[in-house]
Amino acid sequence: MTSALGRQEKEDGTQTMNIRIFIEKEECLLGVRVGLVPLHRRNYKQETLPGSLKAPVAYCMLRLAEIRKDESVLDPMCGVGTIALEAAAFTKNIIAGDASQEALDIAQKSNHTDADIAFCQRDVRHMTLADASIDHIVTNAPFGKQVQIDQPELFFTELLQEFLRVLKKDGNIIVLTDHTDMVRKAA
Repeated sequence: MTSALGRQEKEDGTQTMNIRIFIEKEECLLGVRVGLVPLHRRNYKQETLPGSLKAPVAYCMLRLAEIRKDESVLDPMCGVGTIALEAAAFTKNIIAGDASQEALDIAQKSNHTDADIAFCQRDVRHMTLADASIDHIVTNAPFGKQVQIDQPELFFTELLQEFLRVLKKDGNIIVLTDHTDMVRKAA
């Protein structure tokens, strides 16, 4: 048992429940882990890189997209593949790309799903996909902190143009970004 600044923890792997209480000024937040393993720990997530997305966030983004089994999902900035690997729970038609070959190598090694995910190195602004060929684009755009963006306004303008080119008419786009002002301007 340790204590630092009022925090007490006992983690020895035998706990069946984890309760956390956060109190700050007039607010109190109570958190209860309902599973034996934290939600962010996935068997496939053995390696990561700076800027990698947490698995529960990726899963929630995919749920927002309302993907049907026969539809396609594109993550054109897949990093280590978190969204693509989580997408395997929704569909088997998954395309994932990234500019970093190192990230793609990690993603490919992590793919233990029954989905045949197409991983390929590419510039997200100039993809070799057919027009109107993708049902859903779900991605975590670089925030410009751990993964840098050259000329962010131009990047997001070209990015959205390419998204609209490859997206089917009734498709949708889910993008996690802190550059909402630039995305709105580009849209």
